Amino acid sequence: MSIVPFYIELIFEVIGMEGGSNLGLLSVLRLIRLTRITRIFKMSKNFQGLLVLATTFRKSAAALLMLFLFMLIFSILFATLIYTAEGGSWDAYRHQYVRDDGSASPFESIPVSMWWTIVTMCTVGYGDQYPVTPPGKFIGTLTMFCGLIVLSLPITIIGANFNDEYRKTTQQEQRAKKEAAKQQREAMEAAEVGATQADTADAISLIHELIEKSHEDLRKKVQNALLIRENQLRLQIKELLATHNPAIIEAKSPLEVQRVLEPPPKAGMSSPTPEKP
Repeated sequence: MSIVPFYIELIFEVIGMEGGSNLGLLSVLRLIRLTRITRIFKMSKNFQGLLVLATTFRKSAAALLMLFLFMLIFSILFATLIYTAEGGSWDAYRHQYVRDDGSASPFESIPVSMWWTIVTMCTVGYGDQYPVTPPGKFIGTLTMFCGLIVLSLPITIIGANFNDEYRKTTQQEQRAKKEAAKQQREAMEAAEVGATQADTADAISLIHELIEKSHEDLRKKVQNALLIRENQLRLQIKELLATHNPAIIEAKSPLEVQRVLEPPPKAGMSSPTPEKP
C-alpha cells in the first residue's frame, strides 16, 4: 500500500494525463506512504525497552496530563504577555504589525506567540522569534525559569516510574534465567536418576533370574538325591529281608511289577536313562 501511489502516478504520466503528478487524489494517496513508519512498532515485540517505556507512560498518565495542562496554562499566559509587550502597532499599508524600528513583529497574535512560548519553556530556543524590548526580554527570562520548574516536576515522577519499571523488568529477567537454569538442572538430574533406576531395574531382574535358576537347580538335585537314596534304602531292606527268607529275593517289589507292566520301548527309541546324581 505504501508504494501503490508511485505506480499510479507513473501510469498517469505514461498515458499522458496532464498534471498527473499533481492530482488531488494522488496527493491523498501519498499519505499511505506514511504507513512505512509503522514498521518500527514491530520492534516492541523483541525490544524490551519499548515495553518498559509504554508501561511507564501508562503508569505516568496523571503526571503527563499535569504536564500538558501546565504547559497549556503557562503558554497562554506568557503568549499574552509577550504579545502585549512585543506586538507593536498595526500598519494598515503593510497589513502587519511593526515594531518601533520599522521591522515586522513576529508576535502577530496570541496563538502565534504560543509557538515562541513553548519553544522557550522547553529550553529549545530556535531564535526564529525573540523579544527586543526590555519588557519583552524580562518576560522571556521569566518564561525560561517557569519552563524549567513546570517541566522538572512531572518529569521527575515519570523518571521515577521508569526506574521502577526497569528494575522490575530486570528482576523478572533474572528470575526467568534462574528458573530456566533450575528447570534444565532438574531435567538433567531426572534423566540421570531415570538412567540409574533403569540400570538398577536391569540388575534386579538379573538377580531374580539367577535366584530362580538356582532354586530350580537345587530342587532338581534334591529330587534326584531323594530318588537315589530311596532306591538304596529299598535295596538294603530287600537284602536284609533276604538273609532271613531267601524266597524274598525271587519276589518282585511293586515298583518292579509296575515296570514290567509298562510296555517296552519301540524300536529305534532308546530307553530313558536315569538321572545321575
